[in-house]
Amino acid sequence: MIMPEQPASIDGIQPAASLSAAPTRAPVSHDTEGSPAVKKWKRILLLFGSVFYVLYVLWCLILIMILPAPGDAMKMLVLVGAGSAVLAGLVFIGMSVVVLMHISQTKATTKARKFALIKLLAVVIPGLILSVVTPLMIMREPALFIEITNPRSSDEMVAPVSITFDLTSAIDILSQRGFRPIQYKWDLNADRKVDQETLDPVLTANFEREGIYTVSVAMIASDGSSRSAARRFVIRQAVFSVTPTPPIIDKPAVFSLAHLYPDPDVVLSVDWDFDSDGKADDTTTEPQTSYTFFKTGRVTVSALVQLANKTQARYERVIDVQEPAALPFPVKLVSEPNNLIGSAPFSALFTIETAEPLAQVQWTFGDGEKADGPRAAHTYGRNGNFPVQARIRSESGAVVNLSTVVKIVDRLDLPDLVFEGSPKVNGSKIEGEVPLTLNLKPVTKKQFIDFYWEAPGATDVGSTDETLQAIYRREGTYVVTLIAQDLEDHVLRLPITVTVLPPSSLLSISMDPTAGVAPLTVRFDASESSIPGEDITGFIWGFGDTSAKEFGGASTEHTYTRAGTYVVDLTVRSTSGKQFSTTKTLVVREPLLQACILPSRTRGPAPLGVNFDAEECSSGIFASYLWDFGDGVQSDEMKPLHVFSEPGVYTVKLRGADASGTTSTTSVIITAE
Repeated sequence: MIMPEQPASIDGIQPAASLSAAPTRAPVSHDTEGSPAVKKWKRILLLFGSVFYVLYVLWCLILIMILPAPGDAMKMLVLVGAGSAVLAGLVFIGMSVVVLMHISQTKATTKARKFALIKLLAVVIPGLILSVVTPLMIMREPALFIEITNPRSSDEMVAPVSITFDLTSAIDILSQRGFRPIQYKWDLNADRKVDQETLDPVLTANFEREGIYTVSVAMIASDGSSRSAARRFVIRQAVFSVTPTPPIIDKPAVFSLAHLYPDPDVVLSVDWDFDSDGKADDTTTEPQTSYTFFKTGRVTVSALVQLANKTQARYERVIDVQEPAALPFPVKLVSEPNNLIGSAPFSALFTIETAEPLAQVQWTFGDGEKADGPRAAHTYGRNGNFPVQARIRSESGAVVNLSTVVKIVDRLDLPDLVFEGSPKVNGSKIEGEVPLTLNLKPVTKKQFIDFYWEAPGATDVGSTDETLQAIYRREGTYVVTLIAQDLEDHVLRLPITVTVLPPSSLLSISMDPTAGVAPLTVRFDASESSIPGEDITGFIWGFGDTSAKEFGGASTEHTYTRAGTYVVDLTVRSTSGKQFSTTKTLVVREPLLQACILPSRTRGPAPLGVNFDAEECSSGIFASYLWDFGDGVQSDEMKPLHVFSEPGVYTVKLRGADASGTTSTTSVIITAE
């Protein structure tokens, strides 16, 4: 029986033989596809193709995972990856064409052809998709990130915290692709609304509570195109705030729990421990206070809050007290008044002083208000510690942050406050002629009050602690302010208006010598005195001793015979009959007297003659001498000769006196054998 001819195989797949046909002998075929050599090469090609396919898939996956990457280091890899994907795609297309031609020319059944086509598509289509997707993925724009440059550690993410966001790396990536942003619009709370616009790629924002935050930014180029970046971060804890952050040595820092307890009635008291010794350094009834650190380094600050519901809450954080950072250019924040403490309403003027050209100055006053410009005035209407911060940007692009603290407290009442010293304070006014010297001391019966003064405009200031010592040498109206503070931080600011009038006369007394030992002759000269708009007709001198006043000229002499402090007064008369007076103080010291005896000998046989000399070794000017030789004989000579007739030991005494009656006594022993 002759069997029908079987169709040729496709890819080595033989069609199933009919169950009813049982050939006893295989037909002879001249097709070489089914030969063992062909089958061997097909298996080898299939193995190498499978290995190539797997390696290609792995290669594409690796490229997609690591690319795109920022910077130029991976640019060559992008080109190699894209080229390899294109080449592989062409290989897949070529392979598909060859296999399809082979399938179309074979004499296999329709079912076998469909099965072969399905296998072809299962292999080629994923490869083609991968060859198309890979270049698109690796050549796309790298992901843009917002870096957090401060704080750098997640342990420091303790609210309230100031977080600095930096887009420098993102801008570097974009600049390599020709995109240069000129403006940045920040969304700080993921509400799709712009919270802040900046011209710099760096922004510092405050976050007061714990939570999960997403910050995004739109970077706008000059042509209106934009790119975006986002950052997600977690703040796991909220404690008291510290301003400025970090605190600066020798500068007040404000600590506040107001963001956690917006209702101040909830807080009964807060015990603040600033040095980690377990003892309260300050106890406040308000949820905030200020403190000045005098050492640098890390310190643990804690706050124990007593709440109105009879519970407690404890907060603690580690802060790093630092030296002030070096400024990129000389700049200073000046306030008026200088002492920023008072009761509401309290007004202050803040000024930035620098020779550097400035592009922008932004102020925050700590109570939610802001201002711009190198000078800013602000009035505080409620109690609290308010950190005032100025962000200063020069025209060269350098940025400086300066800060100070305003403290608003309850008013201190001192109804019995009076002033000792000169000149007299009439109400809240002082008036006097140039030069006007202030020497004022506040006095009150209330205890534990600290006083200090502000005296702007004074020519010379000697003291501002409790007693004010200041001199005004220029005409004008000035204001000195007394600041009184009790232990509970209640404050009184008392302004006193000082009116400095032009001089009505310019009287001067010169003395030669200005001091000395009695008897002292002094020459007084008032020839440089003048009276504006008047002619001087005479001088009346009073020398401060028992002598009568002397009417004479501009110069005179007077001798002081005794030591003492003398107030010399000068009265000048003018042609219009007016009189003007001034005084000068002269100190005449006691003369230095020291009597001394110089005997010719102190021992010898009786009768013993001895010459005594009191002039050679005595100090001072003696007007009289009195000798007592110890044998009943006395003498008033300067250099007496005395004979001791009887043997014995004699004590010779000398008492000398000057013209003012000052005396000096000495003695010597003489032995007559």
